[in-house]
Amino acid sequence: MRFPSGWQDRLRGEWVLLVGVLLIVVFSIGVSRELLRRRAVADDIAALRAEVASLTSRRDELQRLIAEFQTATAQEREARTRLNLAHPGERALLIQQPTVNAITASEDDAAAVTSTANGSNPLPQRWWQYFFGT
Repeated sequence: MRFPSGWQDRLRGEWVLLVGVLLIVVFSIGVSRELLRRRAVADDIAALRAEVASLTSRRDELQRLIAEFQTATAQEREARTRLNLAHPGERALLIQQPTVNAITASEDDAAAVTSTANGSNPLPQRWWQYFFGT
């Protein structure tokens, strides 16, 4: 059985169209994957450049601190504060922080000031008694 000649041309044309569409789909998938990969690489490069910039600024700050601490003034200041060193002939004064007992004693003194001479009523309670008579 033979197909009419128009039928074979149309069948051949449909196959060519189908193969062409499949080739376009395959190539477009490959191109889109490559574009996505390039975008991911570009994002990674941008993140790494930002990290390099922050690390460079941190390095510059640390180099500045190193240069500052290598001066004689800074070394003397650190020796005085951390090691409690002094030049010959200098006297060091040590100022102590108030202890808990001293703070409690000052609170007791404040409570004594607020109490009355005939009793131990604090000032707010005396005002209450004055206004409300209880």
